[in-house]
Amino acid sequence: MSLFDGLARSTPSTSAPQPGVAFLMVAVRWTMISSAGSFDLRLGARGIRIVTEVTIEDKMAPSPLQDRLARTLARNGWFSRRPAELQERLIRHAQIKTVEAGNWLYDTGDEAVGLYGVLSGSVTTHVVLENGESAPINISGPGAIFGYAAQVLGGRRVTTTVTREPSEIIFVPQHALATIARDLPSLWLHFAELATEQLVFAARVIAERTLLSPRAQLASRLHVYALAWHGARGPVTLPIQQEELAELLGLSRKTVNRILKDFEAEKLVETGYRSIKIADPEGLHRIAMPMQE
Repeated sequence: MSLFDGLARSTPSTSAPQPGVAFLMVAVRWTMISSAGSFDLRLGARGIRIVTEVTIEDKMAPSPLQDRLARTLARNGWFSRRPAELQERLIRHAQIKTVEAGNWLYDTGDEAVGLYGVLSGSVTTHVVLENGESAPINISGPGAIFGYAAQVLGGRRVTTTVTREPSEIIFVPQHALATIARDLPSLWLHFAELATEQLVFAARVIAERTLLSPRAQLASRLHVYALAWHGARGPVTLPIQQEELAELLGLSRKTVNRILKDFEAEKLVETGYRSIKIADPEGLHRIAMPMQE
């Protein structure tokens, strides 16, 4: 069962009226604050539908938490390219929960109850093999968005996700996604694009394991994480351990340790306690390029 099952279901959807009860659905777009605007009153089989659309220029001031969400999610390439209205809707419906290290957000086969992201901290995503063994495939830090594949593939989780450290987890419940999709049907196309991006990343990882040396594989993964954590090309400290990198890349810890020592000698990284500082992301990128190997 998902850690967020109770949270996701604590606010029931109002999309289905109870039999024999007059149904009043109010859909208000509070992207701007004002008592002025255009009003559309509709009478249908389900009752009265009132839609309010504000058209003036006075914008509602976002809360400090919404500002923080917007800044963090701006690191995510997919999110930063979405229409402003969709970004605002997702942020407005987001719930934040502080989760201790080692908690499962959801397990393979769980019913999808919403969309997830990381505001602070990090999570590890695992794939469960047919023999029951769990293999880590990725580590996601602040700005990451995940849990969307189930939205595209039929409502069941295809991976297991666990917090690596105390983390603030972003959660948009399923009923909120349905509300957004009612007004913005293109939401599912946006999720399909996100799933495609991740499929491309997975294909790239497979190709790198086949074509690149262990040195280039490690450089590539560190470069990807540096961009994801920092959102820019400057130095950044990753809260990732050497044994985790070894598991992710299918390499021995001894091999990873040796390569990292070489990178340190070249002033590309600095290893620390349970962390790796990326001092020269572009240097790692040059090593990761096949033409350089």
